[in-house]
Amino acid sequence: MPPALNEDEMRSIVSYAWAKQFFADQGDAGRRKKLFTQKHCAMCHNDPASGVPSLAHGKDAYSPVVMVAALWKHGSRMQERIEAKNLPWPRFHQRRDVGPGGLI
Repeated sequence: MPPALNEDEMRSIVSYAWAKQFFADQGDAGRRKKLFTQKHCAMCHNDPASGVPSLAHGKDAYSPVVMVAALWKHGSRMQERIEAKNLPWPRFHQRRDVGPGGLI
């Protein structure tokens, strides 16, 4: 006999199943690696002395949602470091850098 679910439990399950599509990483790892180099991300993220998080933890370590949250939290500090290194702010252009559906 299947388990009996109340309205809140069913709502939670359906919400989870629906939202999961937005958290699935369907981007292009090769494109991300190329952008990581082109946008000078490695100057800080590959330097342990910089104090910023390393992004070299495998393809599943940083989902798009985790990356957006991290940028939201440390965007102003990131801007300070970029200006101190005299680098341009990384901009991503829809046609050139971002793939179908907004995926990098």
